[in-house]
Amino acid sequence: MKVRAVVVDVDGTLADGVEKISCTAIETIRDLEEKGVPVLLASGNAVCVLKTLARYIGCTGAIIAEGGAVIEYQGELEVLGNNSEAKSALARLKEEFPGRIVESWSNPYRYADIALKRTVDRNSLSRVVSNFPSLELVDSGFAYHIVNRGLDKGKGLSFAAQRMGIKLDEVIAIGDSETDIEMLEAAGYAVAVANSPDSLKACADYVTSGKDGDGFAEAVRTLFSKGLIESPRPRRRVFISGPIQGMESNQSYRDVLRGILGRYGFDVFDPWDREKVSYASTGAEWWRNVPPAGFIKRDLEDIEKCNYLVVYLPRLSAGSCMELFHAYRKGKETILICELENPSPWIIAHSNRIFKTIGEFEDFLKNISLNKG
Repeated sequence: MKVRAVVVDVDGTLADGVEKISCTAIETIRDLEEKGVPVLLASGNAVCVLKTLARYIGCTGAIIAEGGAVIEYQGELEVLGNNSEAKSALARLKEEFPGRIVESWSNPYRYADIALKRTVDRNSLSRVVSNFPSLELVDSGFAYHIVNRGLDKGKGLSFAAQRMGIKLDEVIAIGDSETDIEMLEAAGYAVAVANSPDSLKACADYVTSGKDGDGFAEAVRTLFSKGLIESPRPRRRVFISGPIQGMESNQSYRDVLRGILGRYGFDVFDPWDREKVSYASTGAEWWRNVPPAGFIKRDLEDIEKCNYLVVYLPRLSAGSCMELFHAYRKGKETILICELENPSPWIIAHSNRIFKTIGEFEDFLKNISLNKG
C-alpha cells in the first residue's frame, strides 16, 4: 500500500477524555510529517480550533471540521453544508427543554452545524430534531451535533483528498467514535484505538491495544514495522515571492499560487501571512515601524528551509529579485513567472525555469502530474 497521508480524529484519539493531547501523539505526527506523510485533522470541532491546533502541532494536511461539513486546505475554505435549519432546530429544543440546552462556546464560529453539551438525553433530543428531515443528531462522545443529513467525515475526507491531489486508498484513517465510521470506511486502511466502540472496531483493519494518543502512536509504529507506511517523496516546500509595495491591496495572486501548489502536493510558505499587518500601516514612511533586519532575516531563513522558490513578477520588485538571487545561490530550485517585457539578464540567469503566466506554470505542473500518474 502506498500511503500518502494519515487522517486522524482529535478528541479520544489524539486527546484523552479530559481533552489533553498526548505528547507522544504529537511526536508521532511530527515524525510522519518529517518523513513526508502529511497529517489531516478530522473533528466535530470548529475550523478555527483545528487550524490553530494544526499550526502548533505541525500538521500540513487538510483540515476536516464540523464532522466533515467544513474543509480547509492551504488557506482555502469550503463549506459543504449550512446551519440555517440547525438554528431553527436549536430554537425548538430550547422551547422543549427550557434552561437545559447548553450550547458550545464555538457555535458563533461554526458554518454548518450546531454543537451542544450533553446535558439532555440523546433520544429526547433526537425526537425533536427528527421533525427537521434534512437534519440529524450525532453524538461524538464529547458533544451532540445537529448536522446536515448525509454529511460526515467520510464525505469530508473524500473532498479533502481531492483538494490535496491524493487517492482515498492512499490514506490511513485513525479514530475512536461512531462519528469516525464513514471516515474509516472511505480510507484505504482503517485503525480504531482501544477506547473505540465495537461498531467502529468492526470496520477497522487494525485495533490498537493502547487508548487515545498512545493508541495512535502505537498504530503508526506498527504500520511502519509492517511496511504499510513508507517514506514517500521528500517534503516539497516552496516559498512564494512577489511584489508587495505598491500592490498592498492586490495580493490575490498569492491565493491563486497557494491553491495551485497545494493541489500538486507542495507545502507552501508565504511571508505575506505574517507581513500583511505591517503593510497595512498607513503614512508615507510606514516602513519605519518595521525592523528591517528581522523582517529580511525571517524571509531568508524560510527560503533556506524550502526546496523551491516561486517568484511572480507582474512588475519589478527589488525584494523579490534579492530573494531570487539568494535562493539560487543556496542551490534552491528557482521558478520565475515573469510578465515583464524585458527582464534583466540577472533575473534570467538566476531562474531555473521561466514561465510567462501563472496559467502556463499550472499547465506545467499538470503535465508533470499526468506523466507520473
